[in-house]
Amino acid sequence: TPSHTFSNLLTPSHTFSHQALQRDVNLTLYTRQAPLWSMPQLLSTVVPYRWMAHLRVVDLNVWAGDGLFRNTMHNDPFDNFLCVLRGTKHVVTFPPSAHHLLYYARRNDWQAYYTPSRGEYRRRDVGIVSDNTAGVNMAAPDLVAHPLLVDALKQSAHTEVSSGDCLYLPRNHHHHVFSEADTDVGYNLAINVWVDREKSIAQAERPSTDVDPVAPTLAQAQAALAAGPSCEASGRTEEV
Repeated sequence: TPSHTFSNLLTPSHTFSHQALQRDVNLTLYTRQAPLWSMPQLLSTVVPYRWMAHLRVVDLNVWAGDGLFRNTMHNDPFDNFLCVLRGTKHVVTFPPSAHHLLYYARRNDWQAYYTPSRGEYRRRDVGIVSDNTAGVNMAAPDLVAHPLLVDALKQSAHTEVSSGDCLYLPRNHHHHVFSEADTDVGYNLAINVWVDREKSIAQAERPSTDVDPVAPTLAQAQAALAAGPSCEASGRTEEV
């Protein structure tokens, strides 16, 4: 489980994050698909659960927000472990077989951003077209616009993920995530770990110390960061 140091990234001493989350705005900070080696300070404070030792990690993402956030129904190509540090996540899931019932389509990726100093909230088209988001909205299901959703709901499940818990989401499973803030600190904080299933199973069955730059273990990634000011991954070297 991530240490207290990791959780304290959003304490008053971190002015921007703290002030931004106290504004009257539905703001969520998310390091989207950030490579492990781009977050050395965060990664160095993570103390994994024992069962995470053999995971071959593709990406580690951080979610932090005011607790009013919900994402779009979607699916991911990797196995996913969603771990909540503060607050609660409510996750509605559907099996891969429900894909044709959830109204998937190619859509432009719009990104919201907020400038605390100006009090400005805007949205912009980032020029990315994705096909892994569904048209249904589980916050306000519209059975007239999406009649097939009736059949999909028969296959759905709801899971509440509390602070300290991790939810396993197999690849290609559709999920819609709703966040709820920790009432004591006023925000929601979570990380999700994308892993390579086949490489993780192989690592568990036949533990290897070989470093895979595309899918290292968490321990290997942390060791690489501790070893020097830079680390090589995916054929490139970046300062950390």
